[in-house]
Amino acid sequence: MSDSSGDRCSLTAHHGTNKEAKAEILASQHFYESSTDSEWAGTGVYFFIDYTSSNVSKNNAIRWATNIKKIPSREVAIIEANIECDNDEIFNVRLDEAKSIFHRYRAETLRIVSNKLDSYNAKLPPGAPKKKLDSTFSNTKKFDCYVFNELCKKFSIKAVIRDAYINFDFSKYSFHAIGSDIPNCIILCVKDESIIKGLK
Repeated sequence: MSDSSGDRCSLTAHHGTNKEAKAEILASQHFYESSTDSEWAGTGVYFFIDYTSSNVSKNNAIRWATNIKKIPSREVAIIEANIECDNDEIFNVRLDEAKSIFHRYRAETLRIVSNKLDSYNAKLPPGAPKKKLDSTFSNTKKFDCYVFNELCKKFSIKAVIRDAYINFDFSKYSFHAIGSDIPNCIILCVKDESIIKGLK
């Protein structure tokens, strides 16, 4: 659930983990961030949110912990948090304006990188092997992750909101690898832990 009235944003968010990790997080008031080069919305602490009911995001966190992280049901624990910040500190790519900003920045980044690569290869002696585009820019997930990180640093963004498809039934079927382009959840990536309040 959310309250985005005025210039402030307040969101209820849920994070799926195990009981031991929850106890450590509540004691330290600190999360370990997801930091691979192919995160959905860049480096950060991930939560599920929903604008209609907090039960939806809580259930998604449970399904994530159980079916994706393979935590035994008896060990699954959910952390609920309030996310509080100014609206302009959140980059919500569910909105058209944010989508446009993201894709303009993405296209410009690729143009610059491609031009540098072409310039480098043009200076090579005849027959020399040409340098290929780094996987950061040739892999969709890695490139999107990179763009989110760069945008958030440039504009001092504290959190990203985006739709995503997660195969929550990953472990149930032999054909579990089949994905979808149609989102089934809303994820929140927090870049600045100072906006995470009221952990419980």
